[in-house]
Amino acid sequence: MNKNKNIFFIVLASLAILMIAPCISAEATNNEHWNAGKVIDVPEHSRIVELDNGMIRYDHVHREKGKELFINDAITPDGSINDYYLMGAEWFKAEPFVVNPSKSSLDEGEISTIIGTSLNTWDKKTSFNLFGDTSIDYSVRRAKYDEKNSVTFKNLGKGIIGVAYTWYYPPPRSEIVESDVVFSTRYTWSTSDICPSNAMDLQNIATHEFGHSAGLRDLYEPGHSDLTMYGYSDYGETKKQSLEAGDIAGIHAIYGM
Repeated sequence: MNKNKNIFFIVLASLAILMIAPCISAEATNNEHWNAGKVIDVPEHSRIVELDNGMIRYDHVHREKGKELFINDAITPDGSINDYYLMGAEWFKAEPFVVNPSKSSLDEGEISTIIGTSLNTWDKKTSFNLFGDTSIDYSVRRAKYDEKNSVTFKNLGKGIIGVAYTWYYPPPRSEIVESDVVFSTRYTWSTSDICPSNAMDLQNIATHEFGHSAGLRDLYEPGHSDLTMYGYSDYGETKKQSLEAGDIAGIHAIYGM
């Protein structure tokens, strides 16, 4: 009798593990351990969550080069320098960003200037007025839907440089309504003209993350490695500060020239 009970409980435990495994896998993809809806897709290093209010939250995770988790070539184009990949939603009006520099070792003025420069890098490639002004706000919270587009700093876990969380309404509305960017405090950040080989260049990573805020997804083929929207970055890297052919084609595809 006791033997049968043990077998019964083992079977129940096994079924429970199988049921929660997909959720664990989805959460581990970007090292964030909070649920706010139903995970509907887990593309490479990212997560797409369907929220109860009818919105979608797309969590793009930007990883250090050499910290790859898995490869899913099916979600990317063929590796051309002219490639881009769209999220499927866009801003309807210019949106400002607020910066909370707490937990960062950088000067708040330097951070604000770099964030404004990175936003403008995308803005000046389209006639659409894409992003608004940048301001400092120490009260803004990380990755919280609060109708504020925020930039914050937090320990995101090993190998994760930054995460862009973007809330949007799916088709037919296809409207982005908020985008929050988080930079990891595990890394040393630089705002210098020449980035040290032991630091991450803030403008380099910020320009990539704001591509997600604009509505672009990551690219992972080796032929994409010189594009701003390439999904990996390295210490001392600055090539993502400027946009290449695929990045510009992508922003034009969403907002026009």
